Amino acid sequence: LGKDKKKKEIIRDLPVFFRDIMEKHELSPGDFPEIQTFKKFLQQTDISSFPRIAGKKMKKGGRLEDIELALKESMPDMLNRLPGVASAMAEPEWC
Repeated sequence: LGKDKKKKEIIRDLPVFFRDIMEKHELSPGDFPEIQTFKKFLQQTDISSFPRIAGKKMKKGGRLEDIELALKESMPDMLNRLPGVASAMAEPEWC
């Protein structure tokens, strides 16, 4: 039940997350998938299969390898499954 609630919060707040990441890492809107497509993808994805990246291990650096692996392998694979990601160069409506 808690994971479903968190998933709904993530989907609801996705534009805020995208903006924060854009500003923090100096990325352009074209570096992100179309927001509605990504929301739909997240709704259909079992987020319980994602590795947990919080807690004591995270604070001590024990999960950095998991994060790096997710960014290098899991995220690109996930984004490539979204329709139109490679060709989406227009500025999204959430900016």
